[in-house]
Amino acid sequence: MRNQHLATGQGHKIPLWFKRGLAVIGIALILLGGLWAVALAGTQVPTVRYVAPGGNCGGATPCYDTIQKAVDAASDGDEIRVAVGTYTGAQTKAASTTGYTYTQVVLVDGKSLTLAGGYTTANWNTADPLANPTLIDAQHHGRGVTILGDGTQQVTLRGFQIVNGDYTNLGNPPGIANAACRATGADCAGGLLAYRVRLTLQEILIRNNLAGRSRPYGNGGGALLWGLTAGSTLDSVRVFNNTNIVEGYGGGVVIKEGAGPITITNSQFDQNRSTFDGGGLIIDDVDGPVLIQDSRFVGNMAVGRDDAVGGGLKVMTLDNLVLDRVEFRDNQASRDGAAVHIKPIGSNPVRVQVINVLAAGNRLQNPQPYGAAIDIEGHTNPFFPHIVQTTVAENQTPAGIRLAQWWTSSASYTAWLTNTLVTSATYGLVGAHYTGTLAIQHTHTLFYNVTNQTAAEQGTPTFRGTGTVTGDPKLDTNQRLQAGSAAIDAGVNSGVTLDLDRGVRPSGAGYDIGADEYAAVSVGTLRFSQATYGVTEGRVLQVTVERIGGTRGTVSVQYTTIDETAHAGSDYVPASGTLTFADGETTKTFSVTVLRDTVKENDETVRLRLFNAAGGATLGNPSQARLVIRDGFFVFLPLIRR
Repeated sequence: MRNQHLATGQGHKIPLWFKRGLAVIGIALILLGGLWAVALAGTQVPTVRYVAPGGNCGGATPCYDTIQKAVDAASDGDEIRVAVGTYTGAQTKAASTTGYTYTQVVLVDGKSLTLAGGYTTANWNTADPLANPTLIDAQHHGRGVTILGDGTQQVTLRGFQIVNGDYTNLGNPPGIANAACRATGADCAGGLLAYRVRLTLQEILIRNNLAGRSRPYGNGGGALLWGLTAGSTLDSVRVFNNTNIVEGYGGGVVIKEGAGPITITNSQFDQNRSTFDGGGLIIDDVDGPVLIQDSRFVGNMAVGRDDAVGGGLKVMTLDNLVLDRVEFRDNQASRDGAAVHIKPIGSNPVRVQVINVLAAGNRLQNPQPYGAAIDIEGHTNPFFPHIVQTTVAENQTPAGIRLAQWWTSSASYTAWLTNTLVTSATYGLVGAHYTGTLAIQHTHTLFYNVTNQTAAEQGTPTFRGTGTVTGDPKLDTNQRLQAGSAAIDAGVNSGVTLDLDRGVRPSGAGYDIGADEYAAVSVGTLRFSQATYGVTEGRVLQVTVERIGGTRGTVSVQYTTIDETAHAGSDYVPASGTLTFADGETTKTFSVTVLRDTVKENDETVRLRLFNAAGGATLGNPSQARLVIRDGFFVFLPLIRR
C-alpha cells in the first residue's frame, strides 16, 4: 500500500487527508476574504465631523462653521461634535422625508446621526456641556432643531442648549392637520421637533421657547416628540421656562403617539406654562410602556382655560405607566390634577404604578369640588392603579388623591394604595364612578390634618382601609420625615427597596409610610432645589440648597458662581461662600445680585456649583445648576413657593 504520510523535520508524519483538508480550508478562507473585501468596499465607515464658530476646529477635520453644513455632509451613522459657542441662523427648508417645509437652525432630514455639544477646539475627545455651553439659538424666529424620519432612523442629541425658539405662524396652514405640526391649523414645537425616529436626548436644556403666539391648539412650547419609535429615551434633560399660550397643550414637552417603551430619567421640568393641559409634560397615545424615574416637576402651570388639568404632568396612556421616585412641587392647574393627571385610554388593560412619588405645594386655581393633587381617571378599558409609598402633603387642593371613571361603558375596577401619606386636605381619598363599581383598597394610610379621610364624589365607591394611622408625620420643609414622626416604622412590606432619594427601605424596624424613609443616622445629601433658575435684570435671586435623605449632625457645602455667557462684574455680582446646616436643618439660601443695564440683549447664563461637601454629607443631583438672566425688556414668570 502507498504510504499516505508526509515526513516532518521531527520525524513525525502528517496524514495526507489532513493536508488535503487544510488546502480546502485555505481555499475557502481566500474566497471568504474576497467576499469580505467586497462587503467592506460597500460599507460606509462612520465619520466624526467637527463644528466650531468661524470654522476654526483647531486642526480637526472635516471642519464646518455651522451645524447644518455638517449635517448636510453627513451619512448615516456619522457623529457631529460641536465646540462651545452659540449657533444661530434659522433657515426655511423643504424636507424630503415628509414633503413639508420647516424653519429651524438645524434640520436632520432622514438620517441616523449623533450630534454632541460641549467640546472645545483643544479637546475633541471629552465633552463637558456645563463647562462648555453649546447653544442652538433660533433668536425668536423658527425653532432650534427639527429631526425627521420614516421610523427607521436613530438620532442622538447630546450636550446642547436649545433656546429662544418661536414657531408663530410657521406650522400648519388653516384647515390642515398632521402636516408640519400635529393639530389643525396650529403651530407647535417652539424649540425641538422630532418625528418618527428613535430619539435619544442626553444632557439637553430646552429653555425659553414658544410654540406660537396667535393660533390655538398647538403642541409643545419647548418640544413636540411625535411618533417616536420604541426605545426612545430622555436622560438628564432640563426643560425650563417654555410656553404655549393660546389654548396650547404642553408648556414644556409633548410626547404624542408613537411606540414604547419610552423612558425618562434624571430629568427636570421647571416653570413651563400652557393655557390648556400639561404645564410641564404631556404624554399622549403612546402604544407601549412608559417609565418616568428620578425626575422632578417644579413650578409648572396649566392655567388659562377653566378646565385645564395636569399642572406638572398629564398622561393619556395606552399601555403600562410607571412613575418611580418622581417629585411634583409648586405646580398649578385650573380644575384638577394640580401635580399630575393620568387617564388610561384605549381598550387594553392598563397598569398604572405610582411609586415613591411626592406631591407637595401644588394648587388648583379653579378647582372642582373634589379636585386633587393626584388625579387618575378611568376610560373605557379596565385599568389597575397601584399607589405605593407616596406622599401628598401641603397642597392647596380640596382632595389629596382622586380615583374616578366617567364613561358609560367603563368597566368596574379596583385601586390599591399601600403606605400612603396624605396631609392638609378636605378629602384624603376621593372615589367617583359613573357605571360599574369602584373599590379602593388602602392599607396603612396616614391621614393628618385631613377633614374627611374618604369621600364619594359620584356613585357608591367602596373604601376598604386597614391599618390606618392618624398621627403627626412631622414633615420638614422638604416633606421628609423627622424624628418622632408617626409614619416611621408604621407601614407594611410594600416590596419597594429604595425611597424617593434612593435611601434603603426599610431602614429601621419596619417600613415607613410615604415617599421618604427616615434614616436616623444619615447626615444627608445636598442639592440645588432646581436645575435651572430664572431672574430678571436688576433683581436679587435667592438660591435654595436642600438637605435631603437625613439631617443628623452639622454639615456644610461650598458654593460659587461661574461665568457662562454672563460676566461677573458687568452682568451680576459674583457669589461664593460656605453654607452650614445645623443638626436638623433642611434648607439654606444664598443670594445672587443681577445688575441692570440699558442694552436690550438676549438671555445670559451663569453656572451655579456646589462642591466640597463636609461633615459626611454627599452631593446630590443637581449639584450644578444654571441661572438664566432675563433681559429687563421681557416679562419673567416667577416661581411661586407657598
